[in-house]
Order: sequence, then structure tokens, then C-alpha cells
Amino acid sequence: MKKKWIINSLLDLDAYKLFMLLFAFRYYPDVPVRYAFKNRTKSLPLLEYIDPDQLAEELHHVSTLRIDKADLTKLAQINIKGVNIFGRFPDFMEFLGDLKLDFGQLAISADGDNPKIEAQGKWTEVELWETLKLSIVSSLFGRGYMAKYKLDVADVAFEGLDNLDAKIVFLKKHPEIKNIVEFGTRRRFHGLWWQREVYYRLRRILPDQVIGTSNVALALERGEVPQGTMAHSLFQVLFGVYHDRDNRVAFSQNKVYEQWHELFAPALMTALTDTYSTDFAFQNMNAEMFAWWNFFRHDSGPADEYVWKVLRKCRETGLDPMKTGVIFSDGLTVEAMAEYAQYVTSLMNYGYGWGTDLTNDVGIPTPSIVSKAVWSNGRGTVKTSDNIAKAIGAPADIEEVKAEIGYNVTFKEDCKY
Repeated sequence: MKKKWIINSLLDLDAYKLFMLLFAFRYYPDVPVRYAFKNRTKSLPLLEYIDPDQLAEELHHVSTLRIDKADLTKLAQINIKGVNIFGRFPDFMEFLGDLKLDFGQLAISADGDNPKIEAQGKWTEVELWETLKLSIVSSLFGRGYMAKYKLDVADVAFEGLDNLDAKIVFLKKHPEIKNIVEFGTRRRFHGLWWQREVYYRLRRILPDQVIGTSNVALALERGEVPQGTMAHSLFQVLFGVYHDRDNRVAFSQNKVYEQWHELFAPALMTALTDTYSTDFAFQNMNAEMFAWWNFFRHDSGPADEYVWKVLRKCRETGLDPMKTGVIFSDGLTVEAMAEYAQYVTSLMNYGYGWGTDLTNDVGIPTPSIVSKAVWSNGRGTVKTSDNIAKAIGAPADIEEVKAEIGYNVTFKEDCKY
């Protein structure tokens, strides 16, 4: 019997990985980086549920995959706001056609009761491993949990569909919850088949509220444009690149914004602001840079405070707040989305990136797993966040960055997802 693998396409990943890969290819192709996996849910030791040999087999299988010509053609045709995202760079398309992920660049071991998975190499060589390995770990955990507690996958899936249908009923009653993008690839239950079932059901029943998916494979099979933004790793990698410059944190942060704008404007203009804190990001954005963005993405800290920070910056720079907006993406539930809509209705545009609660609400626990760039260009990287519980980096490096930027965030909340 032919083995059924979790990942069967290199495009079974979030669109932001391809956008960031293009960024790395254009500006920093040879920068050495290291990505590291982390389980933030201490109450769920993953190796109690995941067979390390099976994990290695799944990751090795990914290294055998290639992007086929039909999908390359579809990628080359993606157009957002008049910008041909990939096809305008023939050298990048050739790179994608030849791309294969090197299993030899992975280091897989145990970190206590959790797997330790690191990918190290040139940025362009290892960038795509992030969400692929998260999808694998999430799926293996779900399968292992069901096996340990003798749960039938069909029963779990039906519970998931019941939960999904209840969410759909809620959303129908709240049409103000709009511009929803399905963000569930990284922590989905069991595999792409489940994510497909969830997304197709939403698009069929709520086409005016659910506008797209971040999963490239799902979007392409439906003839849709994959949705995505940027991730913290951009800022972390450039922190290492520009580590020896004066004002390295502010300089490297604004370099991300400047080069992203140069590469993608007017498309894909959603700014992530909380790598070092939103206060610090806005402090270093002049009026021209602030006006570049169509949306600002909330990914940590109190959502209501984030909205008011954006509004204050609009007032300071003279920007009409109705010409910008906020994308909420931090551990969303339908109840949270309804609450957040109350903050912004009649103030600015808004939308949602809805992930784990959408694609992994099946009645079993959900670990909060991440993979971040922890080393770049010979330097350890740092993320401080608008929620200090999400801080990443060596303690001494974190304290050094906090002192440099005048970090004064006190909000701390356990990571739900």
C-alpha cells in the first residue's frame, strides 16, 4: 500500500513564505540563517505523541518534492493590484523550478520531551522549511494523540465539523465580521485534506465574509490568489545582517519596510509592527513610510490598544484613518472577531487572519508551535513583541535590545496558539 504523506507539494505552505523567499532572493540570497522549532505549550510534551522516526521520514519526503511546471505557470500569473508578483522576475521563476529543500540542512533531535528541529543554510535554501515542518508536527501530534487515547479520526473530524458549523452560524449573525482570510496551514489538524474541507465549506457558505486562504496549493487549485503578509523572521534576519551598524534595531527594521515597499508596492502592503514593539515601529516610521501601508497586522498585545496606536499615528501624520486598516491575527476566535469589529467599525478598514481555532478545533488539545529565525549572519536574533511572553532570543540579547530601544511593554499573556 502506497504511503500517504502529510506534505505532497512544496506549495502546501503559507503564501508569506514565497513572498519572503522572493525578498531574500532579491536582496540577501547568501545570508546564512538558522530557523528553530519551539513548542510554547509546556503542558503538551510532543514526543509523548510523535514518533521521532516518523517525523524524520515526513521531513525527508519533503526534500524529494519539486514545484511542477503547471504550478510554476500559475505562480507566474499571480497579479495583485497590477503587480505581477513572481512572473516579472524570470530568474526567480527559474530558481523556483530548480528548488529542492535539502534534508541534510536539518538537524533533528530531542529537546527534553519535545522535538528539536533546526534548519541552517543560506536564507534562500531554508526559508520554506518553516511552515512545512509546522504542518507536519501539528498533523503528527493530532494523529499521535488520537492513537494514544483510541480516538477514531472520523469521530474527531465530525466533532470538528460540528464546531465549524457553529462558527458559521455565529458569523452569519455577525456580517460585520468581514475580510476573513484562512490562515490555518501551520497548525491544522491531520493534513491538507482537513484544511481543504474547512476552507471550501466556508467559501461556499460565507463567500462575502471569507475572502481567501493563505495556503498556496489550496488557492491555486481554486483559481484564487493566495493571501499573505510578512513575518517576524524578516526583521530577525536583517537584525543579524545589520548588527554592527549604529542604531541597528531601528535601521534593520526600517530596511525591511523600505525594501518590502520597493519590491511589492502597491500590492502586499500589510506591515507587521510588533517584532520589537509597535510603539518602537511607529516611533521610527516617518509620515511617508507610514502612508505606504494599506493595513497594519495585530499579532500580539491588547487589540484595542493596537487600534488606538494606529489611529494616533494617523493623526500625527495627517493620514485619513479610513485609508488604512488593521488585520487582526492573534489567536482569533469568532467571539474575539466580533469584539474587535466593535473597535474599528466606522474608524478604519479591517480584516482577519484566522488560523488555529479554524483548522484545529476538533476537540483535542492544540499545542502552540512556532519556527523562528534564531540566528542570522553569525548573530543571535531577538524578538521582543507586544506580549513579553512571546519574546525570543538569548536572555542577554533580549535585555540588550530592550535597553537599546527603550522597551517598556509590561503586557504578558500565555500564548494560546
